[in-house]
Amino acid sequence: MRKEEGRRKKAENRKQKTENRKQKAEGKIAYQLKPQTILSAPIDRKIG
Repeated sequence: MRKEEGRRKKAENRKQKTENRKQKAEGKIAYQLKPQTILSAPIDRKIG
């Protein structure tokens, strides 16, 4: 059961990464090197 959860999380992370890469390529995400700003506002970045 725990193994499956880990698998699901990994898959979600992979999806998120590819999605972010696509958006970055399109210039939708203003990519910042500060991880704090990314962590504090991931939601409105998805909306915007």
